[in-house]
Amino acid sequence: MSPPPQSTAYLLGQLIEGVAGLRRDITELREDFDEEKGHDRDARRDMHRKIDELTDRVGKVEGKIEIAGQVTAQTRDRIDDVSADVTERLDGFDKTLTVDVTPTVEEFKRMKMIGMSVVGVVALGGTAFGASLIWWGEQVVATIRSLLRIP
Repeated sequence: MSPPPQSTAYLLGQLIEGVAGLRRDITELREDFDEEKGHDRDARRDMHRKIDELTDRVGKVEGKIEIAGQVTAQTRDRIDDVSADVTERLDGFDKTLTVDVTPTVEEFKRMKMIGMSVVGVVALGGTAFGASLIWWGEQVVATIRSLLRIP
């Protein structure tokens, strides 16, 4: 048996149905394509936003680095000033120490030695005087005993 002859109307219906299916597929493809375009647009927008944020952050970091460099330079200059001031004051202190303090200390040491010598002489003299008084007192007591005939 051979296939039944197909009528033109049947073939035309098949053709219309095929074209309708193609249209439906094309419409679905366009919707999918539009949906993908929307996702791509959102992804690009997010990427641009992130790049802008990174650019802002890098700019802020560069600004902070520049400020830190300026602060470091100011600190270095201030340290140089302080170092020069300290050196100048140390030179002045050394001069004051050499001119004023050292002679005063030497004079004080000399006065201390003189004072110790005077104290030594006074102590020796006081000891000698005390010993003499004791001896003299014993002589007076011995003389009084001999006069009074006390053994």
